[in-house]
Formats: sequence, C-alpha cells, structure tokens
Amino acid sequence: MAGTSAEQLVKAWETGKALVPAARAVELLAALEPDVPSSVLASLSIGERDRRLLRLRREVLGRMADATVLCPHCEERIEFAIDVESLIVAPHDGPARAVVDVDGMTLDVRVLTSTDLLELARSPSGMTELTLMRRCVTRMTKDGVDIEPSALTLSPVARDAVATTIAELDPQADVQLSMSCPICDYQWSADLDVAAYVWAELTFWVRQLLVDVHRLALAYGWRESDILAMSNQRRGSYLELIGA
Repeated sequence: MAGTSAEQLVKAWETGKALVPAARAVELLAALEPDVPSSVLASLSIGERDRRLLRLRREVLGRMADATVLCPHCEERIEFAIDVESLIVAPHDGPARAVVDVDGMTLDVRVLTSTDLLELARSPSGMTELTLMRRCVTRMTKDGVDIEPSALTLSPVARDAVATTIAELDPQADVQLSMSCPICDYQWSADLDVAAYVWAELTFWVRQLLVDVHRLALAYGWRESDILAMSNQRRGSYLELIGA
C-alpha cells in the first residue's frame, strides 16, 4: 500500500486488541500518521477521526465493501455493497463549537473527541447520553448566572437541541445508511459505527495477511518483516507460485 505499511497496521491491530474501542481507533490513526502524537490524534473530533479511518480502509482494502444486515421487519439477511467514498462527508465549514439558546439557558457546545470517550470509559459514571452531553457543554448560563456543567440536567427539548447542534458541527460522526429490504419492502435508516466497522474490516484483513505470511515463511524461509514489506501484488505472485 502506498501510505501505511502492512507492518504498521499489523502492529496497530496487535496493540489494539487489548484496548477499548476508542483507544483502538486512535491506535489505527497512529498507524496512518505515525509522526503525529497520539494525544493530538485523540483530540480530533469523532467525525474527523472517522473520516481518516474511512480513508485508511479505502487505502488498504479499496473503495468497495461487501456488507450484510438483518431486516428489522422480516429478519431477512440482506447482502449489499458499500462505496466507502460515499461514506466520507465533507467537514463542517466553521468552528467546532456553537452557542445554543434553549429552555431559557445559553449553552456553549463543542464536538466530542476520542479523549472524551476515553475519559468516560474510565469514569465510574460510564458513558451515557447525559455524561456525553456534559462533556460537550463547556459553559451553561441561566438568567446570566453560570451553572456548573457537572450539574447539568436537560429537558428532552434541550437534549435534542444539543444533539442537533453537535451533528451540524461534526456531520461525519453521524453516518446513516438508507436501507430497503428486497423481500418485504421495509425501509429504514441504520447507524454506522465507523470505528467498529473499520476495525472489523482490518481484523479480517490482518488475519488473512498473517496466514499468507505463514505460508510464505514455510515455503521460502523468509522473515515476517520482509514478507510484510512486499506489495500486495508481489506477495500474491509468490503465493500463486507455491499454490496457496
């Protein structure tokens, strides 16, 4: 592959297996951009993180991907193809924060980052809709008086307003797939967890790659690092020669 080496991805996958999902995503970004500190990668918005992960998936496995989903109405297993390029959303043109006026309050809202997810994963309170919103609301005032964000309680209307604002600030973080069942004609919208999707795709790719490394090492006695350094085309040519 042109940018990220196979060895970098294998190492990232090996390290990521023991990590929580948010940390796995940062580990993959570090393989994509090894010269950028992990703390900087973790501070990217979730949307920017996912945009880079989709580009990594496209670089390694190409634009087209096969996928399956169960119809929530008739439970038919549906197979379909995804153009990864179509999942990449243009970033918000403006700052990653905004002011929301709702329920007589003024809320300063910012986008979520991997740092937020990692800290909440370690927090006793865990990751809930409210704890996520408390991370995103950096300041809250009512009648000109500041309210501590940790004491934040929001009505359903206020929660919807905050969620809508975050989605507008970071559209890549909310990827929806429009689905239609060919059997019962049921239509629905499915959320795509980009980080989980890319991790699953790369896990399958790495495991197959390690099988290829094993076959070539047995046949030729080559070192793992030398086999991983080969292009996909050259590695495939040698596999054809040994009948793998």
